[in-house]
Amino acid sequence: MIHFQKSHWLTILIGIILILLAGVIYTFTSLSSIKNHNTVLQKQITEVKSDQMAEVDTTKLQNDLANLVLKVPVEKLVDAIVLDLENAAIGADSIILNASFADVEKEELTEEELSPEEQLVEELQSTEGDLQPTEEDLQSSEEQVLEKIKVTVPDGLEAITISLTVLSKDYEALTTFLENIRMNTRIYVVESFSFQGFEEGEVLPGPQEDHLEYNVVLLTYYAPIITEVANKFGLVIPPASNKDNPVYDVLEEKEKSQADMEPKEEHQVDGVEETQPEEVEKHAKEKVVTPAQPKSTKSTVRTYVVQPNDTLYSISMKYYQSRKGESLIKKANKRNTDIVIIGETLVIPE
Repeated sequence: MIHFQKSHWLTILIGIILILLAGVIYTFTSLSSIKNHNTVLQKQITEVKSDQMAEVDTTKLQNDLANLVLKVPVEKLVDAIVLDLENAAIGADSIILNASFADVEKEELTEEELSPEEQLVEELQSTEGDLQPTEEDLQSSEEQVLEKIKVTVPDGLEAITISLTVLSKDYEALTTFLENIRMNTRIYVVESFSFQGFEEGEVLPGPQEDHLEYNVVLLTYYAPIITEVANKFGLVIPPASNKDNPVYDVLEEKEKSQADMEPKEEHQVDGVEETQPEEVEKHAKEKVVTPAQPKSTKSTVRTYVVQPNDTLYSISMKYYQSRKGESLIKKANKRNTDIVIIGETLVIPE
């Protein structure tokens, strides 16, 4: 039988304690390394998520900004406004008789400025002493207030007022015209609408056409403050319909057609003179002379120079006494729009 002395038991006990301490130290070191590794992984996951969110936010911001630029462009784009109004009129069987554009000027009001009512009260008190203003005076002041209402433009935006005189076929065409304007991608606000018609029960001589002429004042906005942001995202705003001039230029088109016709006639005559003998030269001369006949006929065709306040409808009524002449005039002048330009010469067919 083996007998352990006291020193042997002490050695065994110390060995066990050392083994336990080594296990505890190993456990703590492994746990700390795992914890550090988890911390690093968590940071990496957080960075990846933040990058993904930043990409999503950038894409969403770009899409939102693109939609905003369509509704509120960074420039005036008057040519695009003209096309929007023309499309609205054509779709509603209406004619825009007159259109004018003006910038809205912002005016900063201070606290010291008085309203029109307060100004009227001060004037009456200064002239009549302690007399108070009557109801008639206050009513007239309210009318003055309504007349002096100004357009309020939000901060960062600029506004354009558009005054239109429109001729519609009937009431349904009138409502369709206003609805077409409202359905445009760009924001248009109807500021005022005025209409003058015949009094109820009024009898007019002769047949009357059911045409409605009215005035509309529109308001549209543009935001030059976001130009830098739009350029940063590459939001290029092309010209309307890829045209430098959205208005159809009849005179320029006629000059181009005449310039295209002249070289062809010279080439044709030269070819006839070179290939044909003397007997055929007479026919070539006749061919050269024959183009003078259409020119003489063109001189007999009626022409009309567009004057202020003229429309295709009024010109048609002047020469044809009906709207049938509108299609004839457009066909003779090779145009698809009802808008006429002041100073241009229109061909009036027989």
